[in-house]
Amino acid sequence: METLIIAGACIITVFLGFWLHLRWSIQFISEQFQLLDSKIAEALTKTIENLPIGDIEPVNPVQMMIMQLIQDNMAKNPAKVIPKDEKGLFTAVEPE
Repeated sequence: METLIIAGACIITVFLGFWLHLRWSIQFISEQFQLLDSKIAEALTKTIENLPIGDIEPVNPVQMMIMQLIQDNMAKNPAKVIPKDEKGLFTAVEPE
């Protein structure tokens, strides 16, 4: 009977040790993830602050007009798919 009690106590002690170790490991990993998250956020903030975004000059009105003309022409003449032959070469297409 004494041996059974000692064996039971040893088994309970081993499982309690595993449980405590697992709990401490989970807590440590959680803290490290929070630390990593804050370091990543800080690095991203510093990177974005150091980007030369403010040095871009505004769009010129002439550029805007040319862009609008190009967009209008693209809308009028959509892209066409040109078929290929068996060799993979483009074939001549009759204008419509």
